[in-house]
Amino acid sequence: MEIIERSLCTWWWGTTECDFHFKPSDGRSGDIITIWDNKELCVKERIVKDHYIWLKGEWVRSKVITDTNINFKQISEQERKELVEEFSEEEIRKAVWDCDNSKIRDPDDVNFGFLKELWCDVKADFKRVLEKFHKHGRIVRGENSSFIVLIPKKKNPTKLENF
Repeated sequence: MEIIERSLCTWWWGTTECDFHFKPSDGRSGDIITIWDNKELCVKERIVKDHYIWLKGEWVRSKVITDTNINFKQISEQERKELVEEFSEEEIRKAVWDCDNSKIRDPDDVNFGFLKELWCDVKADFKRVLEKFHKHGRIVRGENSSFIVLIPKKKNPTKLENF
């Protein structure tokens, strides 16, 4: 059996310099040769090459673009600075005000109309969360929609005192 395995390995990959095993057909996927190769990139390239030849009939290596005369559209220095600046309070407010008042993810969520009405009370918290996001590149653990729970005292609350 090892001679068959080595010959199949040589036929398919051109080398027996790898660890392998032969799995007889189990009726679902047919005969499978599993290869573990230290030169993984070479194996992957060979598989891609063989598949491409099977589809197209010939192998043409991709050409790397070396033309340095390509002029990509560039952003201005001011735009570059704006991309790395922290969010201003006005930008945060504008983003909240651009959202539809009645949209919510599920019945227990607070809609943006409610947030707009309470903006004076919650804007500092929004700013703090976004400052941490800017610093860490992610919302800090524990500061998500499930962290704060408002339990309404009345049906269809519209003001903070209704909670």
